[in-house]
This record gives sequence, structure tokens and C-alpha cells, in this order.
Amino acid sequence: MELLNSKLTKTLLSSLQNLPLHSNTLAQLERKCLTRNIKATKSFKIPLLTLINSYEKAQASGQSKLSNKTLESIIYHTYFEWTNDLASHLKPFQRQYSTLLTFWPHIYHSKIDSKKNSIILTWNKSSNSKNMLRELLSHLNYTQSLVPQKKDFQVIFKKIYQHYIFLSLNPSLCSNGKRLPSPIVEIPMNAMGYDIPKKRINNLLRSKIARTWNYLAITNPILNLENEAQLDEIINGSSAIKSRQLRKLYRRACSNSYVIKNEDDNNIEFQKSKKLNWLNF
Repeated sequence: MELLNSKLTKTLLSSLQNLPLHSNTLAQLERKCLTRNIKATKSFKIPLLTLINSYEKAQASGQSKLSNKTLESIIYHTYFEWTNDLASHLKPFQRQYSTLLTFWPHIYHSKIDSKKNSIILTWNKSSNSKNMLRELLSHLNYTQSLVPQKKDFQVIFKKIYQHYIFLSLNPSLCSNGKRLPSPIVEIPMNAMGYDIPKKRINNLLRSKIARTWNYLAITNPILNLENEAQLDEIINGSSAIKSRQLRKLYRRACSNSYVIKNEDDNNIEFQKSKKLNWLNF
């Protein structure tokens, strides 16, 4: 594996010289390539090599649209994934999964008077972030024995849902351009009118947690402030790209970017990137 990693690194470093990208981007990729980490091989080096191969084939066959799209993808992955650290409020998905599974908000259909009161309908109609957050936190699954720790658990979920609500109310920032569905798990009844078995409930919870992680960390990631500043410099700064076409690719790659505005022990706020989202192209 070490030998394979070494060969892969050499191939990548050589191939990077053929990419018509900004020097900052190439430097970022080069540093990442030199990381001696087996996990980086699967999560970074192989995907990068795949994109570079796609770009080179498109160039060789004269497919300019495909080659530009591939370069845009490399730019996006560089700043939004490969060099973009996971925000601290999302780390419970990795480190405290059992806590999320235990307390994730859910509601039983058997306890709802009618479908008109469905949390999904309420969620889709609401535009008040405070009310949406209050509704989510009110459905956290606290057991009596854990009430003393309620405040500690609530902070974990609060920041996750403040993030989720921000994206839901700003669908233009989402990769599919749509409002995110309610993160509350609705537990249906079986044909006999009874609650479904616990195993099925846990599967619903796991599926909802996985989709929430995907929305917040994978398909619509926060751009860290350092990368935002670097992209701003590349597009608008003194060392900005001279090529209009390449500058357009960078603008496209970061057109849906958003950042953390403020954060303290109890709350987190987000905003669209003022440096990058105002650009028209």
C-alpha cells in the first residue's frame, strides 16, 4: 500500500503541472498530495486522479465543455472538500452518533390528531427560523433519567438545526435548489393502526441522520473563512486570474458558498458569502 501511495503521489504531482489553474489551487493540491496518509489515498488522491484523467481525455478529444466542467469540479473539491475542515458543530455525527440516534426528534402518527397537523406541512409553510428551531427542539427524545443533562444535549442539536434551518430557508444555496425536508422523523402506523416495530423506527432514524449529514457536510458544505479569502483573492484580488474563462469557472465553483457568521457556546449563525455570492457571470 505504501508503494502504491508513493507511485500515486508522483503521478499526481506530475499531472498537476498540466492543469491551467491558479497557483494557489495547485499549491493546495500539491501539499495535499504530499500527505502520507492512507485515508487520503481513497478520499483525495484517487478522486483527484480520476478527475485529472477525465480532463486530459476531454482535452485530447476537443471536448471543451467537458474539460471546463472537470476543471470546475477540481476547483470546487479543492476548496469545499479536500482543504475544507469539518465545522466543529458537525463533529457529533462522527463522534457522538449514539447520542444523535438516541435523542433525534421524532413524532408518532398515532399521537397526531390529523394529517393537517403534520410537522412536514408545518415545516414546509414556515419561514420563521426561531419557530422552526423551537419545534425541532421540542421533539427531542428525552427520557426522564436524562432530563438533568437536557441542556448539554440540546446545544449539540441546536447548532445542527440552526445550520439545517439556514439551508432550508435559503434553497438557492443547496445543490438541488430545493428547500430541505423536515429533519423530524415521522413514525407511521401499521395496517392495524399500531406503531411500527422498534427495529423499523431505528432504521427510519438512521436514514434521517444519514440524510441530514449528507445535506450539511457533503452536498452543501460550509466554506471556511480561510478558503473564502483565498477564492476572493483568486477572483478579485491583486493576483487574480487573467483568463476571463478560467475566472468564470472559479466563480461558478463557489457561487453557492456560505460561511459561519458568528458562533458562541450556545448558538451559531450563517450567512451567504458576501465576497463570492454577489458576482454575476
